[in-house]
Amino acid sequence: VTVENCERVKIIVGCRRVRIANSVDSTMHLLTVRQPLLLGENHDLVLAPFNALSSDCLRWWPMFRIDRTKNRWCEPLSLAKGSYGVGLSG
Repeated sequence: VTVENCERVKIIVGCRRVRIANSVDSTMHLLTVRQPLLLGENHDLVLAPFNALSSDCLRWWPMFRIDRTKNRWCEPLSLAKGSYGVGLSG
């Protein structure tokens, strides 16, 4: 999943990889088996664990090969010089 040029959004997503680029004042609730990538200039982002578990969601994860027990939402990898204000919540 790629999140690019977003401002003041809340995203709740489960995926194998998430890339966040040039986004501002946003919250991302993530379930990702790989480190989230921070690219470009990101400011005032909040990364938090995925928070929408329903019985339907539990059936989807094996189909997409996503292991809920290995969520790496809190291990972002910043590949940018201009990012600041990235917080972890949860």
